[in-house]
Amino acid sequence: LEQNSYSDLNNIDVGVRTLLEHIKNKDMISLVVDPDVDGICSSAILYNYLQIVTKEENLPEINWNIVTHSGKGHGLSDDIEVNPHTKLVITPDGGSNDFEQHKKLKDANIDVLVIDHHVVDRESEDAIIINNQTSENYKNKAFSGVGVVYRFLQAIDDELFTSHANDYLDLVALGNISDVMDTSDYETRYFIQQGILQKNLVNPF
Repeated sequence: LEQNSYSDLNNIDVGVRTLLEHIKNKDMISLVVDPDVDGICSSAILYNYLQIVTKEENLPEINWNIVTHSGKGHGLSDDIEVNPHTKLVITPDGGSNDFEQHKKLKDANIDVLVIDHHVVDRESEDAIIINNQTSENYKNKAFSGVGVVYRFLQAIDDELFTSHANDYLDLVALGNISDVMDTSDYETRYFIQQGILQKNLVNPF
């Protein structure tokens, strides 16, 4: 059985509202793709989910700017260049600790949405942080970045009265396996088991 709900994640409601507002305004959204498997799965499910949902809900086509690292950096590392026309930066599976970059982007009137699972000493005051590590009510600290992004998609599902988050359970499993998450946690083990079921293997490479 699942132990947690997306509503247990701090800031998830404001994160959903902020994203949908930028989509409706036709703003440029920069998606920063982390170079490891969990990061790629995190960005892939967010991107593909939003491509489907925006069409179904007659929302504007998203003005994406896909940003990749030139090296093995994570989050908003020095090798990341954000398009100056960007109004929202999303960093799946990274970016919680990038306080200086958050402040710089905020000062440039660019919103930052972090959907992450990495440990932090404090929560940024200049970004929207959705992170199971900083969410006291979210008991599972062994859920990878793609797991937190999946919870974010569930929240969008409920906001828009749609149902597509579960189309990505195979990639949720892959991200958790690749990041070697602790499967003694019931929730992490549950989603790995669900994701590798034949009926849920729906996202070919």
